[in-house]
Amino acid sequence: MRLKPSRRTAIDRFLLTLHIALTSAPSIEPTSPLPAARSLLKKKHVATPWAFPAPLADANWKVAFDAPSEVTLVGSYALQTSVKPPDGLPWTLDLALTMPSTLFQEKDYLNGRFAHKRAFYLAALAAHLLGQGYSVQWSTPGADSRATVLLLDP
Repeated sequence: MRLKPSRRTAIDRFLLTLHIALTSAPSIEPTSPLPAARSLLKKKHVATPWAFPAPLADANWKVAFDAPSEVTLVGSYALQTSVKPPDGLPWTLDLALTMPSTLFQEKDYLNGRFAHKRAFYLAALAAHLLGQGYSVQWSTPGADSRATVLLLDP
């Protein structure tokens, strides 16, 4: 179904505000994974959704955060159509964020490092968005902790 123009206007305004919030996120310098996650938990009260197994305390790689290099609207709304959700369920929009290539190293495909860096990236993003007034929740589609997504409620 196609959305009414009045609803599209409100959604487009929200998406513009969200895009500005996402691209203005402050950087976090490279740090070991567990101390970086502890810092987010202590300062912003955001837990990092590590994939199993969680990184070790003596990990010789680092996690960092920079604003997304690309924010893309995906799914049916990008085509100006949508599927009406069952009664009582909210409408949803899907965004895909591209992590900057500077956050990765050559061997991040080993031992789940990519999943861990992605989890920290999502936690840092959640901490930033909480400070911007958004409600944030984690969701793990298919119970796969490597595919954790961030759900926002304006």
